[in-house]
Amino acid sequence: MTPSSTRHAITDALQGVSGTRLYRNNAFRITGLPPDASTRQVNRRRRESRSAHDIPPPPSPGAPLEPSTDAVALRGAFEALDSPVARFVHELLWLAPHGQDADTTRDDAIRAHCAAVEATDRDGGVDDASTWQLWERALRLWHSALTAPDTWRRAENRVREIDDPRLSVDAVPELRKALTEHIARVSVALAARAADAGDVGSAERHLNLLSASPFPAATIERAARDVAGPHVDRVHEVCEEARSRDPADGIRAASDVLERAGHPLELVRLLLGDDDPVAQKCRDDVAGIINASVVQAMDGPGRGSPREGLRLLEAARSIVASKEGAGVIDRNIAALRLAGSGRLAGRGTPSPGGGSGCLPVLGLGAIVAGIVAAGVSGNVPALVALIVVAIIALTAGFAF
Repeated sequence: MTPSSTRHAITDALQGVSGTRLYRNNAFRITGLPPDASTRQVNRRRRESRSAHDIPPPPSPGAPLEPSTDAVALRGAFEALDSPVARFVHELLWLAPHGQDADTTRDDAIRAHCAAVEATDRDGGVDDASTWQLWERALRLWHSALTAPDTWRRAENRVREIDDPRLSVDAVPELRKALTEHIARVSVALAARAADAGDVGSAERHLNLLSASPFPAATIERAARDVAGPHVDRVHEVCEEARSRDPADGIRAASDVLERAGHPLELVRLLLGDDDPVAQKCRDDVAGIINASVVQAMDGPGRGSPREGLRLLEAARSIVASKEGAGVIDRNIAALRLAGSGRLAGRGTPSPGGGSGCLPVLGLGAIVAGIVAAGVSGNVPALVALIVVAIIALTAGFAF
């Protein structure tokens, strides 16, 4: 196999054993076979499993889970064992065969990690301190196993024993990198599930334990980006849809963006952190679209509700990441508050890129209308404030 095809085969194999199914979907757990089972043993167990009177073998000594009797699970497990790469992946994620060269470090990691996963709710929630202690120990043990030279010496020897042209020792370093990130991704995925279920406390605890573990920061970051990817895509999808909306429907478009992008954006910020450039880009995109849509509504012929526009701009201000974007939204908030019921006019349109560098601002007509209204009503403080806003805006060179 080429290095590229090996990577793809490893990725495919790991997808079948991920998250809370990391150990339950293991082919050796399901079939009850030892990881060093011969082809003859695998085929005999396959035939036995098809019998209506099949009795699964007893679990291996010390195994954290019992074999399965589910026909669908058994079929998938035997399919995995037919692939040398998938089988090798499943071997490394299950207890080593008992013998003189038993991998006790990896076995301890698997037992502790499996116990932690099994004690965690499917939505990532954890209710007791003992389970968190299990997670802390499991991450530490897995890191020790993954960085131990003996782990990978045994792995190379096992590849030679398998002796299949579809699997070479070149797969070992690829699997080492992939498996390290895969174990870290379990914690990140559970954090995302917990946050999605509203359990932010458990989500943050998963991430904090992973950050405090010996796993490299770069590995954790790659795992976090992978888990956050679909949520980043969702944010971009919502923003793109909003850009195609009728400008006259700006208030509703801005409200839809806030509602539909709000939750995935929160997950992105949680998983990546507010300082991450991807998270900042998502924040600026959402804030920029909300700002642009409000400007279109307030400056357009239909004129939206100033109160609703102000609410949406304030929401955008709490989201925006860049100082430039924050400044533009602050100006629009000030102008909208001071303009009162005066008609607003301007040329603000959503930028093609949606970034903070092209955020539109309320039109000069909005400020002029407010000045006129304040002058007619004799509202001197409002008149002075609006004049100051206009001077600052013109001096700063913002486009109206």
